[in-house]
Amino acid sequence: MLTGHSVILSCFFLCFSQSSLSLITPGTCRYSLGVQDGRITDNQLTASSQWYGTTAAKYGRLEGEEGDGAWCPKGPVRQTPSEFLQVRLGGLYMITLAGTQGRHSEGLGKEFASHYHLHYTRDGQRWRHWRGINGDGLIQANTNTYSLALHDLSPPLVAIAVRFLPVSPHPAPACMRVELYGCPWTNNVMSYKIPLGQKLFIPQHEPVCLNDSSYDGNSDGSYLYDGLGQLMDGTVGQDLVNNPKGLDHDYVGWHKDKFPSSTISLELFLNSPQNLTALQLHCGSNAALEITPFSLISCRIAASPAGPWLSSPIATLIPRTSTLPESVASSSLVLQASSASQDRQGSSPSLSRGQGTPRGWVSLPLGGHRAGALACTLHFKSTWLLLSEIALITQGQAVYNASDNPWYETTETFGDYPAINEERFSFNKKTGIDVIGNSLLIRCLLAIIVLLLLVIAAILSPRLGFCSHQGDRLVQLSCNSLFNVGRQRGGSSSGEQDDGVDETQEAGNSGGYEDPRKLVPEQMPELSQSVEDAVNQGEYTEPDLTRATPRPLPVTYYATAQVAGELRSSVDESFPGPLPPEFPRNRLRPLQLLGQGQFGEVHLCEADGLWEILGEEPEEGLTTSPAFVAVKMRHPEAGPSARADFLHEVRVLTRLQHPKVLRVLAACLSPGGPIAIVTEFMAHGDLHQYLNSQPEEELSTSRLLSMALQVAQGMNYLASINFIHRDLAARNCLVGKFETVKVGDVGMGRSLYAGDYYRVKGRALLPIRWLAPESLLLGKFSLLSDVWAFGVLLWELLSKCREQPYTWLSDEQVVSNAADIFQGHLHQELLPCPVTWLPALCSLMLSCWKREPTQRPLFPQIINCLEDQLVVE
Repeated sequence: MLTGHSVILSCFFLCFSQSSLSLITPGTCRYSLGVQDGRITDNQLTASSQWYGTTAAKYGRLEGEEGDGAWCPKGPVRQTPSEFLQVRLGGLYMITLAGTQGRHSEGLGKEFASHYHLHYTRDGQRWRHWRGINGDGLIQANTNTYSLALHDLSPPLVAIAVRFLPVSPHPAPACMRVELYGCPWTNNVMSYKIPLGQKLFIPQHEPVCLNDSSYDGNSDGSYLYDGLGQLMDGTVGQDLVNNPKGLDHDYVGWHKDKFPSSTISLELFLNSPQNLTALQLHCGSNAALEITPFSLISCRIAASPAGPWLSSPIATLIPRTSTLPESVASSSLVLQASSASQDRQGSSPSLSRGQGTPRGWVSLPLGGHRAGALACTLHFKSTWLLLSEIALITQGQAVYNASDNPWYETTETFGDYPAINEERFSFNKKTGIDVIGNSLLIRCLLAIIVLLLLVIAAILSPRLGFCSHQGDRLVQLSCNSLFNVGRQRGGSSSGEQDDGVDETQEAGNSGGYEDPRKLVPEQMPELSQSVEDAVNQGEYTEPDLTRATPRPLPVTYYATAQVAGELRSSVDESFPGPLPPEFPRNRLRPLQLLGQGQFGEVHLCEADGLWEILGEEPEEGLTTSPAFVAVKMRHPEAGPSARADFLHEVRVLTRLQHPKVLRVLAACLSPGGPIAIVTEFMAHGDLHQYLNSQPEEELSTSRLLSMALQVAQGMNYLASINFIHRDLAARNCLVGKFETVKVGDVGMGRSLYAGDYYRVKGRALLPIRWLAPESLLLGKFSLLSDVWAFGVLLWELLSKCREQPYTWLSDEQVVSNAADIFQGHLHQELLPCPVTWLPALCSLMLSCWKREPTQRPLFPQIINCLEDQLVVE
């Protein structure tokens, strides 16, 4: 319980802390903007056309069922976008997520958009086309009428209105329900103007283009203007002292020789005149590459964006010359990062030098001048000048104080700002700093009153039955339901028995998606969750997997709702394969319950007369007499839509035909019993068990490489049809006679492997020790995240499956380590590669674990490497 003293102290800490960074970050800017709950009014929703009055724009609200259940344009949508649903916001907002659904209409609707584009405007006149960091503006959307498809907008966009434009490769009807997520754009900056960046050549590294890669404005060949980009996307560049190659999409940079005056100009244009408090810049620094912060910065203002610039600067700042050599600075940074990681638990939410503030932040006080535009001149100190982020602070926002910056020297404090030596710093004192100091005091007193009222409300809320619904507007919603299924392989899972989830009810959920706002918080560390349904890639939730980790994690955490145990495809499922042959249920004799899968139950069965009914000879390595098969059965009480989903999945899996991929043999679809899929079950079971049962001295490197090669061949086939596995591991590969290995998905449902997964309230089973960082943290699955998992599988094979990956780390530490890898921190851990292993295999594994997915090898390259090593053996 908060006390009055703690509230007052907290208030004064927030008011007078000299280390707050005013930066809007996409990870925390994720609130629902009000389409779904009605804060966006009907008048703010418009459209290019409508099919009927009951499919007007006002019915295009997420989860809405009014009217005919969605917005539907008058005619079919085509590959070229023409129809749109427009959402007009109440001001400028940074938008980080977009959510869509089709027309469900209580089961009567059939229309949805498989893809769409986003157009947006900041001034109501010019409409811009949103494009991802790779330049592609096509967004994958829905695969059915009911599931929510959430798309992370990277880079985020800033707008007063947004248009959803559905498209289709073939003319087809499409209906949409939408929502936007973000937060107010408190920077007040409409656009900035900067010179074009140059290429930086790093020894033994490809040239890096330091231009603004996400800029949404214009270019005249020398300058970028009338737009925003990566200098205001909320993403701070990596430290270049210890990571000199961390430049891609992080920094905009300029070479001194390209500017005869040895200066560059930076101009910011605001949406309306504001009282300017400070300008914050994040600079790159690496002495070896001749990258240093500027030697001088001076800023002028204009009364309006179109007005003339004042002739004299309002603020000037000159840095001192550092006496520390680069090696000493690097060492001190390492020590600082180490101490910061130890001090994070229980620390203040504000940033400070002792809590791991990113190296490179510079703050220039602007004295409270009122202006509509700001122009700053930055003077080169050495060959290169790099910036990764800019924040303009207006009155009422927190300031990062220059006194905390080791590059700048201050002598005394003056009011709210540090006073620099008069020779080094000057600004126009006509603005009246005392007024600003008084306003700060008033704000603090008001904050104290508000906080005291909040304490009183908190005391009274249990008696009066108050509850807060602010969390409903945030995509990262607290549901506090993550717990470990089990830690030891082969052990029973208390989590399975105690989670209170009825699997049959889950199977009957036709959407395959549970609204996170309906989950009940428990008394556990906070877990945030949202839902994404990427096109043909399953349904996503987004849990924050902090779970009382030893140190709070620096990014938002995500995971998929149905990642493990189900092969899910990104291949076009509009043309699924035929249904497999019907197999009589009375010829299946259950031998063992393998576990509870997403479909229901998974059994090992003996199939009487399987090959005769199929009319074919069994493949080499399969059991013949008796024929053992794995049978996945949907719960009998599953609803009609669940049955339809199951049949669609059967058709898609039936398309997979490759000697190194587990095959769907038959199905039980006739009335009179539960529907089921009959798949191969190899003679020696799964690869993990098989290797564990073999004498260690008999498992030669050539045998293990042969198995790895077969898995790579199966994965190469899946990759060739854009089929993403999502749970590649030794437990999910099966071994037949003559050590034939096939890729499958049988491991999740088996209690033997319960310790390999996390369960989120009975919904999400996460193989966190095999997941690529972007999959665990961002919910991003791709063919290259499967490559990461293959690297872990290769480590399993060469370790002869004698231990679990990262067995020395707890589950919480595994998640923390994934965050460290994702952020490029120094204290990250990768699986070890013993000196007895072939160097080429160690190199292959490490290349599979590259932080950047695009730097990982493709499966054809992996196959070539493994074949070369087999020849050597």
